[in-house]
Amino acid sequence: MNNCKVMCELNPRSHAAEAFRILRASLQFSTVDQSIKSLLITSPGPAEGKSTITANLGIVMAQAGARVILLDCDLRWPEQYRLFRVPNDNGLTDVLMGNMDLSQVLKDTSQPNLKIVTSGSLPPNPSELLASEKTTEIFAELNDMADIILIDSPPILMVADVAIISSIVDGCVLVIKSAKTKIDAVKQAKERLDKANARIVGTVLNAMESTEVYHYYDSYYYEKYNRKETAAGRL
Repeated sequence: MNNCKVMCELNPRSHAAEAFRILRASLQFSTVDQSIKSLLITSPGPAEGKSTITANLGIVMAQAGARVILLDCDLRWPEQYRLFRVPNDNGLTDVLMGNMDLSQVLKDTSQPNLKIVTSGSLPPNPSELLASEKTTEIFAELNDMADIILIDSPPILMVADVAIISSIVDGCVLVIKSAKTKIDAVKQAKERLDKANARIVGTVLNAMESTEVYHYYDSYYYEKYNRKETAAGRL
C-alpha cells in the first residue's frame, strides 16, 4: 500500500487511523434509522482527498468485521488500484461492457474482509456506460456479496457521472479540503446531489491543521493512557 496515504492498516494506532474509526462510528450513528448498504464518497473538485478517505474508511470498516467491497467508479482518474497496489488490467469497465463477470474482476487486498473492484481500462464514454442498466445490476449483485459497498467517484462538479451513481446508492459523503475547497463549490456540490435525489449522510473536513491546544490535549491523553496501560500490565 501507499505508505503516505493509506495508514489505517500500516499504523492502526496512529492519530489518523483513530480519526477514521471516529468517522466509521459517526456514519453508523447517522444511519441508525435507515440501513446503508452502498455509500458513495465524492468531493466538489479534484485533489481534495476523496480516494484516500474511501480507502482508509474501507480498511477500518473491514477491521471492525464488516465485509467490504470497494468499487472504483472514477473511470477518468482512478486511484484505488494505486493505493492498494493491485493490478488494473481488468475491472468495472469490463463488467459494464459485458466482457467479464463481476466475480472475475473482484480482487483481494492485504486486509481481510476487504475486496476491491478497480476501474479497469478507461473508456471514452464513462457517463454513458455508468448510465446503463448494467450499473444497477452490478450494484444489486454487490449488495448480495458484501455488508457495505464503498464507491470512489469522480468530483461531482467535474463530470455528470456522480449524479448518475448517487441516484442509485443508499447514501453519499462529501469530502471538503480545508483551506482549499471554496464555499461556493460546496454549495454547488450539494445542489447537484439534491437534484439527483441523493441522500447526503455526512461531510468530511479533510486536511485540517491541528491547533496547539489539540496537540497538548492529544499528547496528554495518550501519555496518560499509556501510563495506565503500563501500570495495568504490572498488576
